[in-house]
Amino acid sequence: MKMEKWKKILAGVAVCSMAAGVASAATSWRGTGATANWTVGPWSSGVPLADTKTQFSTSYPTECIVDSSVVAGQLVMGDGGDPAQTVTVRIVSGGTLTSGVLDTDDWSAVSYNRPAHCIVEAGGTFNTLARLGVGLVSEGDGLLEVYGDVDVTGTFQVADGGGRKGRVKVYDGGTVSATSLAMAGDDGQIDLWQGATLTLEGDRTNAVAGFIADGKILGNRMVSNLTNEIEIDAGVTN
Repeated sequence: MKMEKWKKILAGVAVCSMAAGVASAATSWRGTGATANWTVGPWSSGVPLADTKTQFSTSYPTECIVDSSVVAGQLVMGDGGDPAQTVTVRIVSGGTLTSGVLDTDDWSAVSYNRPAHCIVEAGGTFNTLARLGVGLVSEGDGLLEVYGDVDVTGTFQVADGGGRKGRVKVYDGGTVSATSLAMAGDDGQIDLWQGATLTLEGDRTNAVAGFIADGKILGNRMVSNLTNEIEIDAGVTN
């Protein structure tokens, strides 16, 4: 039975910008116990602000909960620490995390060089005002699960190079929007479940077709689920 059309890549994504500045501070997550709230911490140098580099080391694997509107000048999940542990940030319904606020900090990461897991629940929002890497550099191992909304103002890099791993799972009702998509490595994958939406600016038809052919973009874990499920809007790749 043929699946209904559900994979979409649309043009003209609205993006946000903020005034440029220079990051003046850094703070690191020091959560203890099973879970702790972002606004409570503890943090090494206080709750992150719009000019703060915000680091999550796997030495402190307590799950961080975002249930309100919070900011980070630069988000670096999986920044050093024990490679056998994973850092987790969960954005729940009503929570919004906005990172990469400063264009001098031109990237954020769900796994820099250690395992990291970010969950965006239905009703939650993750905005990055710069490029976002899932498995950014060598030894990076990132997982981004999306039931809500993710908006990347810049390139969405999923295991964009050798020696790193990146997985993105977008479930029914989940949306991911980005300026462009880069997946140069051999261990990156985006899995779009029925009802999921991936949105890229401009006509990315050829690039997306190549990622599908390479098995890097799947539909519910199978490339075959994407066959004949690609619509082409004017100036857009679907």
